[in-house]
Amino acid sequence: MRLEVGRNDEITVDGSFIMTSDNMMDLTSLPRSMVILGAGVVGCEFATIFANFGQTKIYLIDQADRILPFEDEDVSRICSTNLEAKGVTIHHRARLLSMEVVDDQVEYTIEHYTGGEEAIRVECAMISVGRVPNILGLDLDKAGVAVNDQGRIIIIRRPLFPTFTLSVMSLLIRPWSVSVKFKVVMSSNTSMKVPIMCYPTITCPLLCSLIPRWQQLD
Repeated sequence: MRLEVGRNDEITVDGSFIMTSDNMMDLTSLPRSMVILGAGVVGCEFATIFANFGQTKIYLIDQADRILPFEDEDVSRICSTNLEAKGVTIHHRARLLSMEVVDDQVEYTIEHYTGGEEAIRVECAMISVGRVPNILGLDLDKAGVAVNDQGRIIIIRRPLFPTFTLSVMSLLIRPWSVSVKFKVVMSSNTSMKVPIMCYPTITCPLLCSLIPRWQQLD
């Protein structure tokens, strides 16, 4: 997998030195240093995990104004403070210029928001800048499936029933009652009227089934 970066370069994810969150599950030992590109949920999760182990120096590249940009500001501020308290270096508002493997290490160069550049070497890197749907080569357009610029399938939501059907259904959902007279076996051998309340259980213009509901009169 390749990712474009600042100077028209590309990052080659080899799964050994430059990895994704999937490759992190295959680590057999803790690296001494690691840079994480992307300060979203996944990036901050792994930064917290390795920082808690206490054996890995973590660098977190954050291009946005704050980490966890989709969370509330107070949540972002607390997480940022906690990470820095655990020794994580957060490159705030930094832009990645290059990342490559040099002498069995990962060297990355960032541009700070103040304008200066800095090159740092670490043992490994994790790319956490989001994922896109894997739809290349599926020819979804030939199947009549529309996708947007991000490669996500466009879903057109339609109402379950047409508007005119709903208006007809509203007329059907009206209970009505009829009275019948039958003899109730009681000690006084009296009779009484009982109304039958009928409700449509399937509100369809073509088919309505009725459930009789019995209620004794006072």
